[in-house]
Amino acid sequence: MSEDKLSKILEVVIHLKDKIDNDMVTKDEFAEFRSENTAHIDGFIKLHQTLDTLRAG
Repeated sequence: MSEDKLSKILEVVIHLKDKIDNDMVTKDEFAEFRSENTAHIDGFIKLHQTLDTLRAG
């Protein structure tokens, strides 16, 4: 393989690594995001259950 091809491959690999490092989330970051959103959804559901109970009563 020519040095030019190896250089281009290396450039692509470096670009992909930079993209992963800068644009992708870690498992811990995703778990935190999921937990926060689940809590918001649970609160929203609880609010609607409460409103339904008040309307029925």
